Amino acid sequence: MNGKIIIIGVVVALLLIPVMPNVLAAGTITIEADSRYYKPGDTVTLSGTTTATKVNISVNDTQGEVWKTAATSTAGKYTASFNLASGAYIGVYRAKANDGTNKATTTFTVSDITPTDLANNMIKLVEDAQTRTETLFKQLGTQGVTLLPEATKDHDQGVTELNNAKSLLTQNHPWEALAAAHNAMIHFRDAIWDAWRSAKVDKVETQTADSVNATIQRGQDVVQKLNSTIIKLAADGKDVTAAKVDLKDAKTQLDSAAASLKANNLVDAEKQIDTAKADLQKVIQDLKPLASNLAHEGILKFLNAAETRTDNLEAQLRKLRNANNGVRVDAAIAKLELAKGKINQAIASLTSGKDDAALKDLQSANNDVTAGIGNVDSGKISGNLSNINMLQAKIQFLQRTEQQMQKWGMDTKTIQSQIDTLQAQLTQAQQTTTP
Repeated sequence: MNGKIIIIGVVVALLLIPVMPNVLAAGTITIEADSRYYKPGDTVTLSGTTTATKVNISVNDTQGEVWKTAATSTAGKYTASFNLASGAYIGVYRAKANDGTNKATTTFTVSDITPTDLANNMIKLVEDAQTRTETLFKQLGTQGVTLLPEATKDHDQGVTELNNAKSLLTQNHPWEALAAAHNAMIHFRDAIWDAWRSAKVDKVETQTADSVNATIQRGQDVVQKLNSTIIKLAADGKDVTAAKVDLKDAKTQLDSAAASLKANNLVDAEKQIDTAKADLQKVIQDLKPLASNLAHEGILKFLNAAETRTDNLEAQLRKLRNANNGVRVDAAIAKLELAKGKINQAIASLTSGKDDAALKDLQSANNDVTAGIGNVDSGKISGNLSNINMLQAKIQFLQRTEQQMQKWGMDTKTIQSQIDTLQAQLTQAQQTTTP
């Protein structure tokens, strides 16, 4: 299952490119797309309102115009559709409507995988978890085990959240469906744990020393992984004092359980294991805010790096002032100055906890940088810059995912390999961007 979750996490990076919401002009014309996300080959339908009888519509990606048409309005409303090419550019598209007097714009994203795909994949994983949970319940029932109330409660909550996820997806709310499916997965996980605890409480006297020893070993493995996470957070200057204390308590309980097992006292060993589990949960709660702050700091570093890259690009453009396209270079530099201002706004928004505003400012800055480069060349630099932004977004997301996996004690070798590959691609793209 971990492999599936990693794959889903990787493709989410393509959907994390900031997308501006639909913008309705202050005049007498509007435009909107029938979805925020499309795949290559999908049909895009644009519609809106106007007081004019004819509306000119155009759609651009960051490489240039990809489609345009003229639509006739009926009763103040118009609609136009077009098909994306099978090899359509992956990224943010901007649609514009112009009735000769008023203008309006909106944006949408083209990606290899949509939020609906992600939600569907997650729901399938949760359905598998539900099946495994109910199979375990039946197996324990045939053995005469009475389930703890917590096991049944977690199962029922999982079913409720899963049905909620399916309903939200039907209502075209994929992100909310994804969140509900994630909650369902947590409930089914807890239900399985409580089911095994039911077996131990109900038939502790029949447990074998091997099964108890295996439980202790798993707990000790978790202690080691959490300790590695604590060491990494401490190296980043985080206060991990509380986590260390709780982890020490968990280790003490597991050591005591091992001693009880050696003395063939399974009842005490079970109690000590349960106490260790509670201590490990405390450790996780201690580390959650620290890991969250670390990811937040990573985003700030990304924004600061974006500002540095913009400064470097501006310096390169200034070297072109004496070339034949000097006027166009001046226009590009002006755009970069606007971009730097918006990056600073994004940093300020992020620092004050306004994440949505920060993403909007970063998207606007990216548009200014792209427009500025477009004043200098015919798309070579801007195309490569778009690729750089995409790679940086993927790397940033994978790094945050890696931190989360480490916090959960999961193996991160595969995701680290992916990060290394993207870093190599990024270095090559940056080298070819220099004018």
